[in-house]
Amino acid sequence: MNERDHPLAIGRGPSYDLATQTPQGDDARTIVINGQPRRVLGDEVSHDQLVRLAYPETRPDSRASFTVTYSGGPLGAPEGILSPFDRTRIASGEAFNVAVTDKS
Repeated sequence: MNERDHPLAIGRGPSYDLATQTPQGDDARTIVINGQPRRVLGDEVSHDQLVRLAYPETRPDSRASFTVTYSGGPLGAPEGILSPFDRTRIASGEAFNVAVTDKS
C-alpha cells in the first residue's frame, strides 16, 4: 500500500501520531464517519478510504457491498452518494455515512 492509499493519508506528506495513527498538522481536517469524528489529511477522500476508515476489519475480497453518502460538503458538492472508485472534496465537519450489506 502506498502512502496515498493509506486510509488516513489523503494528500501528500502525511504526518501521524504514531500511537493513535491520527494525522497531525495544519493539513488535517476533521470529518465525521458513521457518527465518529476522524482526522484526515488533504482536501479530498475516496470511497475506498472511507470504507476502510469505517470498517477497518473488512478484507478487500469480502462479499460486502458498501454505500457511502455524505452531507455538509463544500459548495460544489454539498451532499450526495459516493460510488466505488470515486473521490470527493471534503470540508471540515462533513458527515459521511458508510453502510454495509452482504452480497448474496
